Amino acid sequence: MDIAIYTLGCKVNQVETQAMERELLGRGHRLVDFDGPADAYIVNTCTVTAVSDKKCRNIIRRARKRAPDGVVAVCGCYAQTGPEAVAALGADLVSGSAGRMAFLDRLEGLLKAKGYEECVAYIADGQCNVVVSGDLQDSDMLVVQEVVMEQTGLSAEKIKIIGSGKEQPVE
Repeated sequence: MDIAIYTLGCKVNQVETQAMERELLGRGHRLVDFDGPADAYIVNTCTVTAVSDKKCRNIIRRARKRAPDGVVAVCGCYAQTGPEAVAALGADLVSGSAGRMAFLDRLEGLLKAKGYEECVAYIADGQCNVVVSGDLQDSDMLVVQEVVMEQTGLSAEKIKIIGSGKEQPVE
């Protein structure tokens, strides 16, 4: 899944964001620019001054505006000191400064609950089998095929997509 992260505040937040990025990549997610489309937006917040609080609120609103149906997850000091205010801004997940890996587990759970399904590709001997959990329409299969072609350089004939009772090469 595509996940964008915006970090406000101190060096501790920067280091924690780097750890979350490594973990998300290790779990098979892709990090994308915060100003573009994403399945989830994470905002790592700070609350040192009234100005930093205002920045946090603006970034959370911006994330919600970009992804009205996506997941907006907020962590950090501002989220810890004002969880109700953060939730009122439209955050789906609010967590304080501790337990970042549990925060990521909860984020993945929310993504799945909102219908963002997992997709796993197995590549061997110049072939690619893609296993997708969840219902697939033919148009979804074409999108998956295009992404696999772009990422692997394989032709359409070498890609088989499996999901929702369907098992076929995409035509």
